[in-house]
Amino acid sequence: MSSMGFGRVHRLFLQVMLQRRTVDESEAQELLGNCCKEYGEAVQQLEPFIYEVNKELESVELVLKTTVEEREDGDYPCLVLVNLMTGEANRALSPFSQQELTFVQLLVAKLVTSNDGEVKMNTAINLCLLVKPKMKVSACDKLIERLVEDKWLLQTTYDNGDVYLSLSSLIVAEINTYLEETYADDIHKCFFCTKLTFKGYRCHQCKVAMHRNCAKKYWQTSKKANSCPSGSCDAYLGPASSPASPSKRSRVMSDSSDEMEEEEETMEKKEQKHVVQKRRNNLRRGKEKVNYEEE
Repeated sequence: MSSMGFGRVHRLFLQVMLQRRTVDESEAQELLGNCCKEYGEAVQQLEPFIYEVNKELESVELVLKTTVEEREDGDYPCLVLVNLMTGEANRALSPFSQQELTFVQLLVAKLVTSNDGEVKMNTAINLCLLVKPKMKVSACDKLIERLVEDKWLLQTTYDNGDVYLSLSSLIVAEINTYLEETYADDIHKCFFCTKLTFKGYRCHQCKVAMHRNCAKKYWQTSKKANSCPSGSCDAYLGPASSPASPSKRSRVMSDSSDEMEEEEETMEKKEQKHVVQKRRNNLRRGKEKVNYEEE
């Protein structure tokens, strides 16, 4: 693998991305500057630099992609290192067992089909009851912790102690094709940047969707604030739904209760309560951090 434009700065940058997998775009520019300074070279522009790196990565089926990570406090442009391998080759390299992959698929389905791209921790843990062969609640809890630590999932805790999960930029970029093929009727692409959005604004008249930040930029220059940008529709969209809103809490807790009535057995119910209480205790003691920024 050689390229006239690919050199030691590119190699160093790629080494860091192989470790981190995903960084904010602002952090990517800072990282590039540090890599250039390391070898005494002039700071390069990020876009052409990424182009050179991607040419080098073609033969190993990896690519650096820009995407948007929708966090509780806003939308953040990100740079993600994506694995393009498919089929048996990809499964052979997967760090997850078949049982764990089944749980991840169930959780992704729950998140994608939710109203606002998030599910409560209790609801996520309940999904282990649908895994065959049966998955222990404690094993499910450890898997969720691992998914958050490895940046596949985002986790946030609200003032009342409720914990919610959502999709990270890494998993959205990694399984983008799967999402588009499997959930074509459930996913939404931003009207402006065309990237997937799960937390943004949605027009219920014409099905237009927008990232919160994309919508904000549009409405700053539009004569009609909070209006749908589609030329054939002028509906009022209102504020983006808040993941902490009472209506969401009520809906998610109701879903969780229904699922427990249908699936949960007495011993598993006790184990789940123990795991959830343990998490809450850890959060109060400061042992578990909720952090949306890249490590």
